[in-house]
Amino acid sequence: MYARWLKFSNRVVNPAHITHIKIEPERITVYINAPSHLGWMLFGSGSLQTDECSIYCDKKETPKGYEYLKELINKIPG
Repeated sequence: MYARWLKFSNRVVNPAHITHIKIEPERITVYINAPSHLGWMLFGSGSLQTDECSIYCDKKETPKGYEYLKELINKIPG
């Protein structure tokens, strides 16, 4: 069962916005595609831009967050 929300110590993330996760021995990086409303609109056509932000969970700095993410990742089938 996937988590509906990922709760960190200082933020809550909707997993639907996660684009990819980079797993390293000492750090897990979660990349999030957060829609933004920057752009322009002219006569029914225009452009919207999306920005990618990331969350880092370092094994030494945030051991609970690191283990939480590692546990969730291990539950993903495949």
